Amino acid sequence: YKRQLEILGVSITVHRDSNVRLRLKLEVSLCKANLWISGISQAIENKYFPHKDIQKMVGRLQFCCASSWGPPARARLRSLYILANSGGGSISPATSQDLEWWKAQLLARRHADIPANVSLSPLAIMYSDAEGNGRLGGAFFSGTERLWFSDITPKDVTLSFHPRSTQIILFEALAVAACLETFSLHQKLRDRRVIMFIDNMSALGAIRRGYSPILDLNRVTELIWELVTQHGIAIAFYWEPSALNYDDPPLSLIHI
Repeated sequence: YKRQLEILGVSITVHRDSNVRLRLKLEVSLCKANLWISGISQAIENKYFPHKDIQKMVGRLQFCCASSWGPPARARLRSLYILANSGGGSISPATSQDLEWWKAQLLARRHADIPANVSLSPLAIMYSDAEGNGRLGGAFFSGTERLWFSDITPKDVTLSFHPRSTQIILFEALAVAACLETFSLHQKLRDRRVIMFIDNMSALGAIRRGYSPILDLNRVTELIWELVTQHGIAIAFYWEPSALNYDDPPLSLIHI
């Protein structure tokens, strides 16, 4: 079963998966994608993006995020917004890198593939937590299942962070990514509805937005939403006080 239609430049294909469940494949139309690839390629070649052109391109790529790709791409818009808001001009190495990423994704015909009726998916509750020394943990609840894990941030990852007095915000965000990766590996999150609780407001804000002005945190938020999209998760993030975070006791009692 397959049916395809196009709405406002977004191609929507309705199909069934191996379990005969209806799914939606969302992608930017080929015509739009080719037009955007041409504009991005020209800017990369010239190492310059005129103000009017970068403003239009940011709007188009934001449409791409909202209509089909979802939050994972928002982190790659940050440098482009900075360039647009500063009046356009010469392209920095960081902006060029993001433009190359957008070009590659458009050429690869990146798309989203989601359940047609996510409300029928089972619900899971997850908690994440981190400590200032890089210890991470998470808990998963669904029906009678009660799972948790504890781990520590690899040293090479910690050393890749920008030097600062504390890395707790980065560790809290990494704990979310670790939860998604760990429980996905155990086949617990595919096409699931998930409510996730985090006890750090700064990390929560960046994750909800899908981007951060802090470069290393921006990359972690990108990783989080890539995992969400990759596994077809319908997720909502909420804050919870540390004193009520279910994952705090395991972190304080278990040694790695």
